[in-house]
Amino acid sequence: GNSATVTASATGGKAPYQYAVYYKKSSNTAWSKVQDYSTNAKISVKPSAAVPYDVLVKVKDSKGNIVRTTFNLKVEKAGFTNTSKLSAESIKLGSSVTVTASSTGGSGTVKYGVYYKKESKDTWTTAQSYSTTKTVTIKPGAVVTYDICVKAKDSSDKIVKKYFQLKVTK
Repeated sequence: GNSATVTASATGGKAPYQYAVYYKKSSNTAWSKVQDYSTNAKISVKPSAAVPYDVLVKVKDSKGNIVRTTFNLKVEKAGFTNTSKLSAESIKLGSSVTVTASSTGGSGTVKYGVYYKKESKDTWTTAQSYSTTKTVTIKPGAVVTYDICVKAKDSSDKIVKKYFQLKVTK
């Protein structure tokens, strides 16, 4: 999902230089053009898969001489990140707050657990055990500040947590 920036440069030959950039999955034979010959020396490459890529940079000087270099670009899956959200940071007693569980990365099916406790206490209450359900409503019963924890667990049992505080007022 991220881009890599190729910063092309050259020495020798006859300036000015022009740069062309191509890339391909290392397992493929066909190159895709990112930029045809241009004086633009900063070129963005955005691979579409988490596999190794080859990047080819061609430099042409003003006399038409061309030199090339190839390098490898390793593209990995994004890390497992908990991107859950809370509908409010403060509510009045008797109201509810909605936890929207979400994540990026991770492997396989991601399940979410939602827990809460009074800030001054040590014991957590389970609002939802691990489930694929992504929306959980909590209705606190006291005028205090609550801690809320959302745990995302992927199919390899890796867990990432995100914490929130919810202030409940009269």
